[in-house]
Amino acid sequence: MKIRLGLGTFLSLRDVATRVEELASSIAAGWNVAHRPDGRHTFTWSTLLATDVSFMGSGLMTWTVPASSVRGLTAVDLGRTLLLNGYLYQTSVAGTLDAQLRILLPWGLTVDAYTTGTFVTIDNGVVRESGIWTATPGTSFVAFFRDTAGANWSAATANTSLWFSVQVSVR
Repeated sequence: MKIRLGLGTFLSLRDVATRVEELASSIAAGWNVAHRPDGRHTFTWSTLLATDVSFMGSGLMTWTVPASSVRGLTAVDLGRTLLLNGYLYQTSVAGTLDAQLRILLPWGLTVDAYTTGTFVTIDNGVVRESGIWTATPGTSFVAFFRDTAGANWSAATANTSLWFSVQVSVR
């Protein structure tokens, strides 16, 4: 069977299928998406380094996250959703203490909708299992609060750690 594409141009059904597959592969490469044999999308996770994102405290508080403290920091951009997973080990907090430790979103993304979740932290050696993270529309960071009351983080020298899995609506 032949399909007519234009004046005098005929392609076999196999040639058309090949061109459609090439087009789909090209689009997938542009979106950093691959496909499983059954056709479902697979998105590539990126391993982020300490230099790929910024870590900061709110107000005049500083949050120092050396490269050796980033034990795991991965992200995947699913178009309108960013997944960010991490384990930041033995970081330092100083300055005028405040309520938020912040991670700047990678790739210049901006938060599109309010989202929140929980995470586990060690705040200057004290395990706190009820930390809250929030992402607020129009900002470009995720804020981590050490507890639900919004208390200030404690000053720490290589003694504050965070384990988190964040899902943020982005644009």
